[in-house]
Amino acid sequence: MRTIGSNEDYTTLLDAVVTEGASKPWKLAHAMLNHTWEIKIGDSSPTAIIVLLEGSLDGVNWYTMDTYNVVADTMRHVVNMAVRIIRANLTVISGGGSPVPNISVRYLPSVK
Repeated sequence: MRTIGSNEDYTTLLDAVVTEGASKPWKLAHAMLNHTWEIKIGDSSPTAIIVLLEGSLDGVNWYTMDTYNVVADTMRHVVNMAVRIIRANLTVISGGGSPVPNISVRYLPSVK
């Protein structure tokens, strides 16, 4: 499991994925309370998406920290939720044209 340090610009959790599934888990350098994540929709627009930001204390039990289900690029913030491990989970992607729509998720932990 790779570690995200508190001094990084951002980490790509999902990189232009076209099918449902969770990203690999990323261990945070230490428990973080605040989180920023960005969802980018590439190529053609899907008709529906659901993307979860999930956190864990142990890497086994995962909990939804935030859910996004609007077909548009966005940046979202989660506050006061301490976790040690983070991942993105694309649970729904449907529709769209050619080329196949894809989703990218970038993550930035915040120490304040």
